[in-house]
Amino acid sequence: MSLESDLPIVFEQLLQAGEAAERLLMNVAELEFTVDSGRLFICQLRTANLKGYAKVVAQIHLFAEGKISPEEVLKRITPLDMAEVFRPQILNRAQLKPLGTGLGIGGGSGSGKALIWNEREDNHDTQDHPRLLLVSDLAPKCWGTFDSSLGVLATYGGVNCHAALQCRQLGKPCVVGFREGKLDPENRTLIVSGHSPINQGDWLTIDGATGEVFAGMAEIGPRPWSIHPELQMLWLMVEGALSSGRVPDTCTGAVWRIWDYVRHALPLPNQPGATDPTVLGIHRHPISNLCLLAPERRSWVCVDPGTRWNYSDIVLGLITTLDRLLHSVDPAVPCCRVLWDPSEHIDLCEGRQWVGIEFYRINRYIPHLIAISTVRILFECAVASPSEAWILGSVRGTGWGVVAKSRTIKACRIIVNGATLEHEDIPCFYNWLRRREYFSRWFEENRTSHAELRTFLENYERSTKVDQRLSELCCELDLIKNSRLTASGMSLMGLEQ
Repeated sequence: MSLESDLPIVFEQLLQAGEAAERLLMNVAELEFTVDSGRLFICQLRTANLKGYAKVVAQIHLFAEGKISPEEVLKRITPLDMAEVFRPQILNRAQLKPLGTGLGIGGGSGSGKALIWNEREDNHDTQDHPRLLLVSDLAPKCWGTFDSSLGVLATYGGVNCHAALQCRQLGKPCVVGFREGKLDPENRTLIVSGHSPINQGDWLTIDGATGEVFAGMAEIGPRPWSIHPELQMLWLMVEGALSSGRVPDTCTGAVWRIWDYVRHALPLPNQPGATDPTVLGIHRHPISNLCLLAPERRSWVCVDPGTRWNYSDIVLGLITTLDRLLHSVDPAVPCCRVLWDPSEHIDLCEGRQWVGIEFYRINRYIPHLIAISTVRILFECAVASPSEAWILGSVRGTGWGVVAKSRTIKACRIIVNGATLEHEDIPCFYNWLRRREYFSRWFEENRTSHAELRTFLENYERSTKVDQRLSELCCELDLIKNSRLTASGMSLMGLEQ
């Protein structure tokens, strides 16, 4: 029995209504309908709440059907969606033994040794191997064990239970409501009907997307690009938008973050390693000249909640990019300084922290950014607990630096060559700076080089005969003004920091 076979006319009308709804909303539509006396009635119409891979596939298909433009696709697909696409997946599923299915909460897949919670005994495991926490439901007293576990399998609970909420927030694999299993905490076993008991230390695997539970150790890895034509099409859109400069300001940060994931293997949000201090990488520089200034916050512009994720990606992407470029020259080159100790400028009651970082001598070491000598980045980030705060510290023996944590920017101010950028111009500046690395042909188009301009400036003030062409180029780049070197020109020559 089906609507198509029993009421073919109504079924055809429903298909037509769905097509009209998609064209109206320019998005995947959800329809609530009823049929009365052979007539179709549409009760509700709304945009479908899709996430992750389903959202990516749906948007690519809408583009293929001519309903939306490539720019609209890029506006809708976020780094969070891409992170869900590239969650760890089970690569050897056929070799595992299925135990049953619960409710998948997300977080990708995880495989580890079973750690069965017993509130009367010590649950601390000193073994150096991944652990999968097995509970009836996640109680607050489980937190210490949960924090060090790769994921959770709960025999009770639904989408809003404690285990689901905590794992969803931290991006851990989670399956709840696994009714086929019954925990025996006293004997540290999981009893599954029709299967041998799972004992403490046995390997288990969970799929946070489908809710499937398996016995055995899985091979876990990300979803490969090559087997998904939708992902290949998305990458072509990203590359085409960046190369042509047609990146909407509302998603500049997100598009470049997807690019950085593919090109530079920088983690996406809520991926394993995404909150690791190595992500922003600024600590790899020996931070010099700690200024210990007091943050002057009156001129900082608050980020509108509707654009907060875009500006967060831009501010953190700017720090990451400048650090990566300078680090590629020489990790020991002093080109970055912290303007104050962030741990002394934090308000946990209001959940915020103020951070200030400055990159200098940029044009001396990064040829394609020859017009930029200094970038000062001041921002206020959201901090819910001390574990999310930015701090100064020694990281892996590489010297003192900034350990970056929180990624939510609430207010910011960016100063380039001593001039403050207008808040609405920040996405445009960031896109310009990033495109210069990959798509700029400025030196070729002007028949010069970074080395030639440096040599010209070194001899400029004492030369009796000035090359007019190079002089005009230096004026265009603001390296010379009123026949004297500017701060940017002196920075290029290494005369001041």
